[in-house]
Amino acid sequence: MAARFPEFMQSRILHSTLIHGDLIIMASDLSGEKEMVQGNSVSLSLTCDNEAQTFQYFESLSEGGEVAHPIHEFFAGLMGNLVDKYGVKWMFYFEKQTLMSELLPG
Repeated sequence: MAARFPEFMQSRILHSTLIHGDLIIMASDLSGEKEMVQGNSVSLSLTCDNEAQTFQYFESLSEGGEVAHPIHEFFAGLMGNLVDKYGVKWMFYFEKQTLMSELLPG
């Protein structure tokens, strides 16, 4: 996996997860080429319960901020990321439950 990233990112953490009961905290230290400064050294990840919630949270936190990647579909569901008006990085994720019958040809 490291080979897919530029050299300066290969010693960083792509994904980490802390779980305690229902609380799940996910983080990443892939801040880009710029030096780390307060606000860009950690990304907070929200795993949403449904598509509507994903778009609602994304729109709310993007107000006054900067959208890096709009919510979009990928192989496992929806994802997107932004920097809020306070300079905090946010990642959004919603996992679609795909039935095997949807993946197999008719």
